[in-house]
Parts: sequence; C-alpha cells; structure tokens
Amino acid sequence: MFGAQPCPFQVHINKHLRALFPNFSRMSNNKGCIRLTPSMIPKYLNFDDRDSSFFRKWDELPSPKDVQAQAEAQRLVGFNPNPRRDYQSAVPSFVKPQPAVFADMGLLVNWGRTERISEAQTIFALRRVLYDLVPVPELYGWRIDGDLKYIYMEYIRGQTLEQAWDDLEPDDKVSISRELRTIWANLRRFEQDPSDPFVGMLQHPTVCFA
Repeated sequence: MFGAQPCPFQVHINKHLRALFPNFSRMSNNKGCIRLTPSMIPKYLNFDDRDSSFFRKWDELPSPKDVQAQAEAQRLVGFNPNPRRDYQSAVPSFVKPQPAVFADMGLLVNWGRTERISEAQTIFALRRVLYDLVPVPELYGWRIDGDLKYIYMEYIRGQTLEQAWDDLEPDDKVSISRELRTIWANLRRFEQDPSDPFVGMLQHPTVCFA
C-alpha cells in the first residue's frame, strides 16, 4: 500500500470538510505511478469481498429479493437516499431504482437494469490501491440476477457535497476544490502494464458484464 506524504498545499480542516472527506488529512498528491492490471480485478458474475469489514460482522449479503423488498419498504415510508432515483415495481430499463439502505448493517445497495459491474470493479480497485488518497466507499460485493445487477457497498451517513455546498463558507469551497484537484492528480497516477496496453474497462480482456 502506498503511504501518504504531507500535502503540498495544507489547508484548514473544519467540521464540514471532515464530514465530507473522512480521509481529508491523509490525502496527498504523490508523483509516482501506480500500475493497475486486469489480473487485479475480480471477474466473477457474483462476488463477495470476504476481506471487507462487512463480513467481520455479517455472514451473508442480503439477497436480491431482500434488496427489492427493502427498497419497496423505503418507498412506502417516503425514504429515498438518492432523490435522483425512483422506485418502480416494474422497473423499465431506463429507470434507476432508489438504492436500498440497510442502516443496521452499514450497507447501501445500488441496483437495477442499468447498473454496471464495471462500476463495482472500479470502486474495488480504487479502495484497494488508493485507499489513503482517493475517498471511495468500501465495496462488499455484487450480484447478477437475470437482467438486474446489485452493487453492495458501504453506507456513508451525512450530507453529500451537493447538499452542503450552499452552506459552506467561501474558504471551505476553495479548500474542497483544492482537495478535489489532488484526488484527480492521484487518479492520473494509474498506468497500464506496458506489455498489455488497451483502451476499455478494467476487466479487459474478459467479457463485459455491463
């Protein structure tokens, strides 16, 4: 694992930044390249990350049926963790159902016909390789059930940056913008295996599940 170095532009960390970026003080813009190869990415149709924190407390992820039931229960009480999504029992291909939240498990599940397993694989890779440098939720696993896909990940409580932005002070916005620049700089450190260059998804050259 790559260690974090002191940030070249250390900024003031207030309660807003700590809430939005739990790893804020550890992020840095290191210069070295990081090699990410397809062999590092799980390629299973159904996958449990048994090394993740979820399985230290729970034996199994909720089934696809349980996820849909939870999403319906949330709809009935008017709870939607992502207003950009909506739940419909007859989910058309262009609709992204609202995520199912299992708060007691610290679990959020994105699901639907338009979900991409490549998104889950990307989260897995970023968390494993750039944990201290790029803040992403922990990936617990994924399922493919017919034409529906389920991505199980860490449920992070609190406001999104979009929700908090209007209430932030100008200096806070500048600080966050700088940290976002650092995050992008760290993402650009990825390099392919020079003996196997390609343009495409991380799981190249395997079948695309998306």
